[in-house]
Parts: sequence; C-alpha cells; structure tokens
Amino acid sequence: MDRRRQPGKFVGFGEEGKDAATSPPKKKVVEKVQKKKSKPEKKKKSKVEKEKPVKEEKKVEDVPTFTWQMERFQIMLADGKEIMVALMLDSEPSDSIKQSLIKFTQDFETQFKKELKNFKGNVKDFDSAKKLCEEEFNLFLMQPQMLPLDLSDLPTGLNSIQKAIIKRAKELSQKRGFFFIAPLIEDLLKNKGYSRENVIKNIFELRKKQVLTSIDVENVYEEAEKRKVWTKLEEFKGLVKNDKMALLNDLISSSEESRAACIQVLKNTPKKKVKNFVKKILVERESLREQREQLFKQLEFLLREENLEQAAKVLLQIAEYSERLGEVSTAQQFRSRATEFSQKLQQVKQHIPLLRTQLDELISRGHLLETNGKYRDAVNVFTEAARLATEIGDFDELKKCEDSLHRIHNLIELANLRESLR
Repeated sequence: MDRRRQPGKFVGFGEEGKDAATSPPKKKVVEKVQKKKSKPEKKKKSKVEKEKPVKEEKKVEDVPTFTWQMERFQIMLADGKEIMVALMLDSEPSDSIKQSLIKFTQDFETQFKKELKNFKGNVKDFDSAKKLCEEEFNLFLMQPQMLPLDLSDLPTGLNSIQKAIIKRAKELSQKRGFFFIAPLIEDLLKNKGYSRENVIKNIFELRKKQVLTSIDVENVYEEAEKRKVWTKLEEFKGLVKNDKMALLNDLISSSEESRAACIQVLKNTPKKKVKNFVKKILVERESLREQREQLFKQLEFLLREENLEQAAKVLLQIAEYSERLGEVSTAQQFRSRATEFSQKLQQVKQHIPLLRTQLDELISRGHLLETNGKYRDAVNVFTEAARLATEIGDFDELKKCEDSLHRIHNLIELANLRESLR
C-alpha cells in the first residue's frame, strides 16, 4: 500500500503499474497499518516521506470554475481561496485554457500571499502580475510582433521552419513595421504545408531566442518608425552598427522633414567619407538643437517681457537653425511668424496667450478622448490643436500633436485588424 496516497488524490501505483486507488489492499498490509507499532514500518514511513516534495501539489479541484454566456462572449471564472479571476473569451473555453486559469489563480495567490493578506486597496502592489499573466496565457500571441532591428544578429543554427517563419514575418512587416502571429501561422500552413503544432512550437523557440518580440500597443508606432529608418540606414554599406544606432537615435527624435534631409545628405556623400561624416553631422545636429532650445527659452522670456520686437529677431535665428537641421518648411513658418510679430506687435501680444490657452485645452481634451477609446473624436481635436500650434509658432507642441495623430491612427488600424481576425 502506498502511504503517499491521500483521500481523494491519486499519487502512487500498485503492482504492474495498476492504480493503487483501484487495487484492493492485501490483508496483511491492512493489519500492519491498523497496529501502527512495528519499528520497520516506522522506518519505511520515514524513508517514503523523504521522497515527498517540499510543497504539496495543489489539486485542480481546489479551484472551482464557472462559465456562462454574456452577449457574444464566454466568461470563465476561477474561485480561488483569496481571489476570483475572470476571463472573457470569444469562444467556448478549452481544457488548456481552464488549466491555465486555475494555475494562474494558484500561482497568483502563492506569489502575492503577503500582499493579499495586507491588501488595503492599492492595486499597484500587483503590477508584477502582468508578467505572470503573459507567461501563463501566452498573451504575446495576440500582440503585435517585431523582428530584431538588425537581422544580421539572428542566432545561428536555425532550422528550415524557423527560417521560413522569419522570412514570412519580414515580408508581413514591410508595410507597417510589425505583424501578428495569427496571419503568419495561417500563411505558413497554407503555402508551406507545415503542421500547426510544428509552426507554433518553432514560434515559441524563436521567442525564447529573442528573434520574435511582442510590442505593447502604445509603443507600436515608435518601434515601427525605428524599423523604417533602420531600413533606410542599411543602404549605407560603409556604416558600422554603432554609427547606425547613433544615427537612428538622432533621426527618430527628429521631424520627418529633418530626417529625410539628413538621409539625403548622406546619400550625396562619397562612400569613403560617409563614416567620418556621420560622426561630424551627429555632433553638429546636437549642437544646433541645443542652441535652438536656448533661443526658445529666450523667446519665451521676451514674450513675457512684451519685447515683441526682439522676439521677432529671435524667431529669425530659430528659423536659421531649423533650416540647418533640414526643417525648411518649419523655418519658413518661423520667418512668417517673425514678420507678423514685426507688423502687429500689439495684436500678437494679446493673441498668443489666448491661443495657447485654447491649445492646452484641446490637447487635454484630445488625450482624454484617446484614453476613453474615442479615437476618431480625438483625431479631430488633435488636428485642431496642430493648427493652433502652427499659428502661434509652437512647433514642439505641433510635433507632439502630429505624434499623437500618428499613434491614434495606428490604434484605429489595430482595432480594425483585430476585429477582422475574430
């Protein structure tokens, strides 16, 4: 008789691999257990107990689950000892989903035992549970995916399926800079004839090797832009990786106009001089930005002092630095503003504070609409904010508005794509 078997839980096996729970105990063994006085029996018990794991295995039955229909979704609830965890699904939950929900509930209660005991309403104590959730439910499968910036850094020893996955992922990423797992899998099943199990297995292996990386939705636009710029920088064969990374960091923080102008200058530079020229241009661009930032601070001071005549002169200097950074249209806007300052000093004095107040209100309203998921209304508000930022010559705010518009358009596209995949 296996002493590790507990009531209601199968642990040991009888002779010839039979379930000890279904095999009738022999009479002698039963008598020995009832007497509980044999020293050899106690010694045997001690030996068996040493084989026990430190932690007792938790039973599935310890966490009951419930499922019900709510509109077009299936809700699955796990009722743990300390918490209740709910999943919203668009289809009937599978056994694996159920097991994952139960395991997550148990692991959460184990990992946050102290926090749950002392919980007073601060949910930030459980921020690290996001990683636990991602690992248990493989949430990365539903997130946007990206390949490494530099594909020459791919690990060696990849098999044919993994190479096919990378090749197709690269093709799917060309337009937007990212891709989703579901279309990738379906494409490989249809065109390559691989089994679903094999494809998914190799996707998990590529993720472990950091070949496939999931990106949070809020960071998709920035990461996609990085890959677009990197693709252009790869055209310059004379650049080493460190120079490319330094140039990438500079260009990704620049306006699209400045970015395009810098790349065009590199294209016009002889190949032999590109490497040295990159270091020179990076130093120059950083210096121009710092000097322009100082001029902006000076301009702000002059406007507070109502010295609009000097403010117009500073605007012309800002226009010059902007032009040297490749922002020609921006420079022209600064010059136009300087002319207006000179012509209507008193009007501008009264006009700018009013427009800035309106701009601040629009930007706040735009962020609120975006947070509430009202993306199309947010687009309209940020468009108006961009117009006002241009009118008052606040091109830093203008760039922020443009970035917000890009991000929201991307969120709309992702929402539409997810809806089409259901």
